[in-house]
Amino acid sequence: TIIIGSNDGKVYELSAKREKIWAYIAGGKGKSFPMIIDDSRILFGNTNGEIICLNKDASVNWRYYANIPVYGTAAISNSGQILIGDEAGILRSLNEEGKLLWDFQTGSAIEAPILITNDNLAMFGNLKGDVYALKIPSEGLYQAKYEWPTFKGDNKRTGNKIDALTGIKNQSSNIVKDYQIYQNYP
Repeated sequence: TIIIGSNDGKVYELSAKREKIWAYIAGGKGKSFPMIIDDSRILFGNTNGEIICLNKDASVNWRYYANIPVYGTAAISNSGQILIGDEAGILRSLNEEGKLLWDFQTGSAIEAPILITNDNLAMFGNLKGDVYALKIPSEGLYQAKYEWPTFKGDNKRTGNKIDALTGIKNQSSNIVKDYQIYQNYP
């Protein structure tokens, strides 16, 4: 099946034959790409400022109110934290019940997917052009029973599950500040 968000304010599950299995009214446009968690839940943000976790049957598992549009696509850290950015430039970490663990403010919208490295660094950029590499705290948090930091565990998005090389040498602090990113559209 395929899970997609739509500008009509709905999230759809479609069969391989493109037949609608269900449609969930998300309450706002689904600008973030839905993420499947442990093959039984679907997570996405919407333009109404909500982060919603659905069960596989489209019933609501939990809902977190960010109160600002959420265009970013979620990622799951090695310790099981759900990381997602919003239009205010806040990276939020939620647990699997949708409770806020911590947040980090960047000052500009976070819309691109977050990359989680095998050594638990969250790498992401904002629309101002800043790139961040945060060491994700895991002490005192639950340990997840699954691992899906990126699609099929492929941090480089090459189709093969391999360790990602980040080029970051000093991981003693939580923030690496000397990077810039620019979006380049074909």
